[in-house]
Amino acid sequence: MVEKLHRKPIQKLRTDRGAEYTSNEFCHFLHEAGIEARRTTPYTPRSNGVTERPNLTIIGTTRALIQAVSAPKEFWAEGAMTTIYVRDQLPTKSLKAGLTPYEGWFEKLASYENLRVWGCIAYAQVPQEKLKKLDKTACKCIFIGYTMTATQYRLYDPERKVVFTARDVVFEESKSYYPTDIENGRVPQRYYAPEFQRWEEKVAWGDEFDEEEADAELGRVSRVKEKEKNKAVRVEEPEEEQLVDLARFDEGENV
Repeated sequence: MVEKLHRKPIQKLRTDRGAEYTSNEFCHFLHEAGIEARRTTPYTPRSNGVTERPNLTIIGTTRALIQAVSAPKEFWAEGAMTTIYVRDQLPTKSLKAGLTPYEGWFEKLASYENLRVWGCIAYAQVPQEKLKKLDKTACKCIFIGYTMTATQYRLYDPERKVVFTARDVVFEESKSYYPTDIENGRVPQRYYAPEFQRWEEKVAWGDEFDEEEADAELGRVSRVKEKEKNKAVRVEEPEEEQLVDLARFDEGENV
């Protein structure tokens, strides 16, 4: 797809030494295609921060989407695809002039008119060919994602338990299909993103990685945490003069 769309061959492929990337058949394919294989250190996610950091962000955003609309966890894949779709249309530091990944890939401006609230109620029009007399002309569904075509949406029908694509859809974005915590009178739970290391931010936007620098950064952070943990809390004792004044105050004297 990359070569057909941009007419540029793939030159390098960075992997995490997974078995699917180290088989003889796959290595032979890379050799025949002239692709250089770059493999990171085993069990060291920070060596491949360009991929690992966005994965962490995608999972965190997906969790927030599911919790916000009280959707079942079975929709995690649809939530993740929606997160990726939206992130591809946001500016990123890795591209110059504030371009979005969508603009850099397709070389055209992205359209935001089709964006909707994930998990909201959606009414899809039933085709005339499937209608009978007195049948409902629309079915109540859940909006779960987008397609490559901007005018089509992915919907889930809870009654038939099927996922389908529709074009003629009316959205009720102010309401979620599943009762939320606010509607039930409960205080919504807060979710916090995991701690963000400075070396992760550097790796997320660069192609090169210095393992020694990353290890030194991790060691520095560990030492700071250990120092803060062992820091004793000092309680200042009141001076003798203050104790005398407090005693006189208790006896009714004007201090």
